[in-house]
Amino acid sequence: MLSLTKKEKIIIASMACAVILGAAVHIIKVRSSGFAPEPVQKLIEESKKNRPVININKAGENDLLCLEGIGPAMANTIVTYREKNGPFLTKEDIKKVKGIGPKKYEAMKDRISTRDVK
Repeated sequence: MLSLTKKEKIIIASMACAVILGAAVHIIKVRSSGFAPEPVQKLIEESKKNRPVININKAGENDLLCLEGIGPAMANTIVTYREKNGPFLTKEDIKKVKGIGPKKYEAMKDRISTRDVK
């Protein structure tokens, strides 16, 4: 059996940690880059095109969750705002809801409407 000194064990453990850390950094970089294999990327793009337009004057909280950047709390905030202030007259009016700024609006503007879309 192989006998290692304490110093050699520390070196091997350090090298193993470096390899694991390097692999973790690589995985994080790949995931955050948005890279996906071509067939997967095509599916993602197709699914984005086929998403329905949501009438923000009729949508419930669950419907609003389909919008980019909208979680349960924000969906509740939108519905509460609409119930308190009445229907949105234009889709830009959703920016009056606290927490919906220009960036969130840009992400959702093509998927929202103030009337039913067929």
